[in-house]
Amino acid sequence: MRRGFTLIEIVLSLVVLSILFVSLPKLFFSVNEDMKFSKRKEVFYAPFSLIGYISLLPWDENDTESGEVLLTDSANENFECNSSLNYLRIGSFSKERNCKNLLRASLLGSDFGDESFDDVDDYDKKTISFIKNRVEYEMKIDVNYLKDDGKVFVYDYDKGEVLIDLSKASKSLKSSNLKEINVTLFRTGRVKRALFSLTYTAANVGEILVEGEEW
Repeated sequence: MRRGFTLIEIVLSLVVLSILFVSLPKLFFSVNEDMKFSKRKEVFYAPFSLIGYISLLPWDENDTESGEVLLTDSANENFECNSSLNYLRIGSFSKERNCKNLLRASLLGSDFGDESFDDVDDYDKKTISFIKNRVEYEMKIDVNYLKDDGKVFVYDYDKGEVLIDLSKASKSLKSSNLKEINVTLFRTGRVKRALFSLTYTAANVGEILVEGEEW
């Protein structure tokens, strides 16, 4: 009967143990990092979902039912829509995207007495709070009109092209054909700290219809 280990067995055991001592901390670190990433992903999903939902809503209260292109205070003549243009914008490819009722874009913010949140700017200045993994978070939504002048839309009539540079679009105090949706995620608690912001630009183009049906 054997009463002990051979030298080779002891050496092999030490090798295996040394490998485990080296590998286990790395494994635990990797698992811990995966868990952190998973938790962060769950938190970050909320603002992405919210801005995606808002972007799919009608552009303005006045086109929730009509789906028309709305009149604004924009000075950019390329966005004009009136009777002399048969209630269509210059270059319009669809007669369904018209301004025949001459409806105007409304003021930003939820409509008085209406809490249905059925268009983009109804969410302006709203906040949504939630708790994830025992941590408090807050999403703040801001909607602003953006200037749609020649700095943003550069037309090349010879080529029939238009270059759109939203990096040059600043906030507008008047109604325009662009609305910027901004969702900022905050971590709240003792100290409120902004984590990141998401931005989406919605345009006053009316409802896109294909053979009379919403696309």
